[in-house]
Amino acid sequence: PFLPLFLLQPAIWRQYCRLRKPNPSEVILIVLFPILLLIGWIYTNVTGLSTETKMWEEMQVKVAALTGYMGADPFLQLTGTPEDKKNPIYSSLKNRFQSVCQSIPDCRFFYAMGRKEEELFFYLDSEPENSPDISQPGDIYDEPVPYVHQVFETGKAATGGPTYDKWGVWVS
Repeated sequence: PFLPLFLLQPAIWRQYCRLRKPNPSEVILIVLFPILLLIGWIYTNVTGLSTETKMWEEMQVKVAALTGYMGADPFLQLTGTPEDKKNPIYSSLKNRFQSVCQSIPDCRFFYAMGRKEEELFFYLDSEPENSPDISQPGDIYDEPVPYVHQVFETGKAATGGPTYDKWGVWVS
C-alpha cells in the first residue's frame, strides 16, 4: 500500500500547485516527507529481517543444545507405539520434555518425532497425560511439512514455519 501512495505523490502535488501557489516550507515538506517515509520503511524492513534471522539462529542453537542434552540413545529403546508408555525411558523422557518446555518462555509444545517409511509419527511430547492436545506414542503426523521430512533425509536440524495445522500456527 505504501508504494502506490509514494508513486501518486507527484500527481497529488501537481494538482495542489494548480489550486494554489505553495510557499517554500511546503515545498520542502512535500519533498522530504515521502523520502523520510521511504527511509523509515526500508529501515523497518531491514530491522525486521535481521530480527527474524537472529530468532531463527537462536532457535537452532537451542534445538542443537537440547538435542545434545537428550541424546539419541534413549529413542533407540522406544518403538513409537502405545507400548512405549510402559517403558521407564518413556517416563524419564516425558519428564525431561515437560521441564524443557516449561523452561523456555515461548515454548508451547516440545516433542520428538520419528519416521517409518514416509510417515511421520510422535514418540512423545511435553503435554500432561490428561491434556486434550497430547500426542500419544505412535500418533501419525500427516500434515505436509517439507522441512520436517528434510530433517530425516539429511540428518541435520532445521527450523521452519510458520506452519498451519489442526493445532494452530507453529514455528518449529
